[in-house]
Amino acid sequence: MISTDNSNNQQNNLVFVTGATGYIASHIISNLVKRGYRVRACVRNLNDQSKLSFIHSINNNNNNNNNNNNNNNIIEIVEGDLENADYVKLLNDCTHVIHTATPYIHSAPDPEKDIIIPAVNGTLRVLEAVIQVETIKKVIITSSCGAIVDSLSPNFVPKDTAYNEEDWNTTSTLTQSPYFLSKVKAEKAAWDFYEKNKQQNGGKQRRFQLSVICPTYTLGPPLNNVLNQSLRLYINMLFNGQSPFPTYVPYVDVRDVGLAHVLVLEDDRSDGQRYLVGNSTSTWKQLVEIATNQTKDDPDLSNIQFNISQTLPDSIVKQWTIDHSKIKRLGLSFYQLDQTIKDTIKQLDHLNLINK
Repeated sequence: MISTDNSNNQQNNLVFVTGATGYIASHIISNLVKRGYRVRACVRNLNDQSKLSFIHSINNNNNNNNNNNNNNNIIEIVEGDLENADYVKLLNDCTHVIHTATPYIHSAPDPEKDIIIPAVNGTLRVLEAVIQVETIKKVIITSSCGAIVDSLSPNFVPKDTAYNEEDWNTTSTLTQSPYFLSKVKAEKAAWDFYEKNKQQNGGKQRRFQLSVICPTYTLGPPLNNVLNQSLRLYINMLFNGQSPFPTYVPYVDVRDVGLAHVLVLEDDRSDGQRYLVGNSTSTWKQLVEIATNQTKDDPDLSNIQFNISQTLPDSIVKQWTIDHSKIKRLGLSFYQLDQTIKDTIKQLDHLNLINK
């Protein structure tokens, strides 16, 4: 749940965010601005205004609220992609980096070339630039719960205890969940780089702090009018009535994921740590039932017809759980699932992203 404490004065800190137009990144940026940080948002295409509208909106609101007539926007937008960006130049004067950019595709003709290599190389290119920029104190990498466990594997056998940050996904391959495999490889490459850099500095002071956040399946209201993969999956299930996978789904509100990044950024105890950010687990059937119950009495949403006909019975769905105690120790509390789903549907309807 989003904190209302905006007392921190962070104007001297400049946070560089890659993949800034993404679903999660947009909420990271929103939370950073609420807490007073300046942001340098790195996007692939400065001309794609449909994806930049939320940034302009945040800048305008911030300027109006602070009577800022000098056009000194709290969010600066720069252009750069994973393969070609001059990160050393782009990171100039930044104090923190939040790296969210990655190829978010679950299948490709050549998974190694199209998914794995760009994810790993993009992460390493950012880190190689970081060690050349003296002002940077900390890097946060957005990984995935898929780097912890591949619950989508047809051979998935849940363990008896809750999954936590000590677990690693060892089952994904180029043909089974290559996106999850890319998150495993990119995260491990980052940790290897971090440890090697530490050793090169004599094993004393780390050149930079590193933390990793592993969000679960993410729902919640989008800030721009472009659907990401997780929302597309949910919408498809709501209206087609088919369970995407025969397993429980670990869920989290995107607003909680955004705040989690800021809490980790602000806490020095998070150096060298990874954080599983998820609320709980549910069945796909329950996600549709909640949508129905949360909208039936809302005059603006009651005429939306959801389809539950083909969702799998709960009795045959593989059940597993997650342990979110580590991120809660940093002060994160979670939105209730009912509220998350209602807010998601209301925002999708407001943005005309679903058909009534």
